[in-house]
Amino acid sequence: MYIYMHIYAYAHTYIYMQLAAVQGGVVGWVVEHLYAHADTMSEQSAEHTTALLVNLAQHAAGRHACAALKDRLVPLLAGVKGCENIHVYVYSVSIVKGCESLCV
Repeated sequence: MYIYMHIYAYAHTYIYMQLAAVQGGVVGWVVEHLYAHADTMSEQSAEHTTALLVNLAQHAAGRHACAALKDRLVPLLAGVKGCENIHVYVYSVSIVKGCESLCV
């Protein structure tokens, strides 16, 4: 029983922190950072930045924030197809798939 309480507390804290980050404008900052530095960013930085965006887009508020930035986000993620790092490509596709129903 004790371990389940810790797991629940951790999951609840994670969701709260994720929502706080989205409400704090981190999604917009990440998109602008990717947009401004996409051509000079290392592959590892691109991978970590797109992974952060995927994690933020798991929350409904994050998906809405991504959908609000679709004019900058979709062309940026479409340009990732040429990236040699498969993780960046997979993360980009999952962001688009997660937000596509909101972008209609």
